[in-house]
Amino acid sequence: MAGIYVHIPFCSQFCSYCDFYSTKLLSKKGEFVDAVVLEIQKRADELNSLGVHLSTIYLGGGTPSLLSIEETKRILETISDNFTFAQGSDDNSSIEITMEINPDDVTLEYLSSLRDIGVNRLSIGIQSFQEEQLIWMNRRHNSGQSSEAVKVARDAGFKNVSIDLIFGFESLTISEWRDNIDKAIMLSPEHISCYQMGVEKGTKLYKMFTSGQYIIPHEDISYHQYEILRKTLEQAGYAQYEVSNFCKPGRESQHNSSYWKLEPYLGLGPSAHSFIGEVRSHNQRSLVGYIKAMNEGKRFAIEERRNKYSRYNEYIMISLRRVQGAQIPIIESSFPKESIHYFFKRLPYLVNRGDIIQEADNIRIPPERLFVSDGIIRELFYVEN
Repeated sequence: MAGIYVHIPFCSQFCSYCDFYSTKLLSKKGEFVDAVVLEIQKRADELNSLGVHLSTIYLGGGTPSLLSIEETKRILETISDNFTFAQGSDDNSSIEITMEINPDDVTLEYLSSLRDIGVNRLSIGIQSFQEEQLIWMNRRHNSGQSSEAVKVARDAGFKNVSIDLIFGFESLTISEWRDNIDKAIMLSPEHISCYQMGVEKGTKLYKMFTSGQYIIPHEDISYHQYEILRKTLEQAGYAQYEVSNFCKPGRESQHNSSYWKLEPYLGLGPSAHSFIGEVRSHNQRSLVGYIKAMNEGKRFAIEERRNKYSRYNEYIMISLRRVQGAQIPIIESSFPKESIHYFFKRLPYLVNRGDIIQEADNIRIPPERLFVSDGIIRELFYVEN
């Protein structure tokens, strides 16, 4: 199985916290689509040569819903023309095709048209149901549009909807966070992704932080909000399957799950990442540069340097962020002996401390410690001396 991610970098305004590559050069949408078509045609053999079948397509950004239906359709049709789909289908009807959308771009006509061209899963960037918080985040939509977007998606026939929420920022109170979760549950999406707000260089939030206008909440506050989230969603019938992701039974994101299973994927568009065979690479962060390179038939991706221990560290990181955890036999059979030795040296300490649960050949981080999983995972990383 394999996946394709298309990074659509256009935004009409920038969120205060976001460091994903984006641009306001909306006049270049047509040139961008032309360039993506060229990149698909140029790089299709990277996946096809592995003999894998395409099982997921994800249109992310940026704001993919700023593209017209015809522009989106052209991208999907070019993918369809250049790849073999999974499950023995001659078209893309049997695979997961996700598109990120902003609530204020939602109309019944638009979403119905997305359904008609093959999009069968929506990821709606709600982030909050509180009006003041949306303004502070510099989101384009308002609280009313947050709820309405999901309802319109249902009217358009979408049966697989994911929404995003953000917690762990200075102005978010416990009562507001509970209200956000409750409103999300009332909408009954199949999938909910919840992220702790980070302060990333180059963002408006980072400038506010460095100037003293924003204070990062104490970790205890964010942990409390995370535990409210985890327990409330569990009571509502949502299963947690990764640190930030919850779903109704059987509704995991197939695209994100393919990342965590280390399946190959092709990243298209400026800043998009790829994982082909054992090689990771990423396109550079420039729309103008990307368009120019594609038109000239040049490579725009930079290969990421990885040593022989990177695969071990990668497996530990990805597996232990997932609720199901990691398999000891895979560690024993797949990685350099130095990293295996280090793993077995550190594991008893983490088990005794309660940071990791070992059950036969499986290890996992207990649910109540997933919030601090990054620190636990780092203790199992092997760093060459």
